[in-house]
Amino acid sequence: MAKYITASEFLAYTGINLKHIEDDDNPSNKVESLLNRTEIRLIAYLTGTFRYDFDYKYEKLDDEHKEYFKYAVMEQVLYVINNTDIMSDSGYDPEKGVLSSQEELKHIALSFTVKNMLMMSGLWDRNISVGSNDYGWFY
Repeated sequence: MAKYITASEFLAYTGINLKHIEDDDNPSNKVESLLNRTEIRLIAYLTGTFRYDFDYKYEKLDDEHKEYFKYAVMEQVLYVINNTDIMSDSGYDPEKGVLSSQEELKHIALSFTVKNMLMMSGLWDRNISVGSNDYGWFY
């Protein structure tokens, strides 16, 4: 299911075995579902924020930049495990009794490390393509 990372790559990168999230409901697919869902949501975030065709842009990346995208996905999985999936969070803070704004949720949906990895991959920007030249700027 997950297209860009595997559980064994996550283990090698983080030293964390995702088997601890398995339970009796669907143990064979729970890890794979987490990886796949994180990839889909990260790609949706990039596509929605920067308004580009992710698959087209990804295919233009060299292997080193694709590797940074894999790191970004793995860092986001780690962030979701440690902080819950803020992208799907309602924003209600039971300790403060307040609802966070959508802008605040968007700001914290990705970790700082994920944003840095995406910058390193070349996917954290908007490009204007003119012929064979790409002119881009970062946010």
